[in-house]
Amino acid sequence: MKTQTPDLIRIVDDDASVCASLTFILQIAGFDVVSYNSAAQFLEQASELRPGCILLDVKMPGKSGLELFADIQSRGMLLPVIFLTGHGDIEMAVQALHDGAFDFLVKPAEPERLIEKVKKAVDHCKRIRSEAREQREVDELMARLTPTEREVAQLVAKGLTVKTIAQILEVSEQAVKSHRSSIYRKLDVINPVEVASVVLQWQGRNSR
Repeated sequence: MKTQTPDLIRIVDDDASVCASLTFILQIAGFDVVSYNSAAQFLEQASELRPGCILLDVKMPGKSGLELFADIQSRGMLLPVIFLTGHGDIEMAVQALHDGAFDFLVKPAEPERLIEKVKKAVDHCKRIRSEAREQREVDELMARLTPTEREVAQLVAKGLTVKTIAQILEVSEQAVKSHRSSIYRKLDVINPVEVASVVLQWQGRNSR
């Protein structure tokens, strides 16, 4: 039986003792852990393939945690970030939450609280990755349609009849039925409800 690979927690902190302490706690909790001593090392070496999260120090030599967080966001990395802060950095951490960080912890992190937040971040990571996969699949399906078929599909998704769609597009009802048949085949669906499901997911992404 194939065993499941543990989730991977990435620690970015220039303090080796902090990295060692966090690594010990997280490994005992069942996570794989890798640490980086700078933002530059993380950007050069880190991989986002395995689900998990990032524990990120706010203040580091060179590029700060906040600057690295901006890079992580710009690269579209689907890894939630938990900031590690000193008491004087809480205002910055709160701002980071507004900018999309998952959470923050005040140093030194209490083991139980650390594990709790990391587990929640990992669950969030898996959820957003699943949603991203589903959306890619929807985009690929919609990309199979011609512009006209896409237009017909959106009208079908609204629950309009063949006759009404034909009037709106100023084409024959037979043409609409032909387009609808092609839509069903390309989207691998069998009725207007399933068309609507695909179209609404696609519209939700493309309206953002």
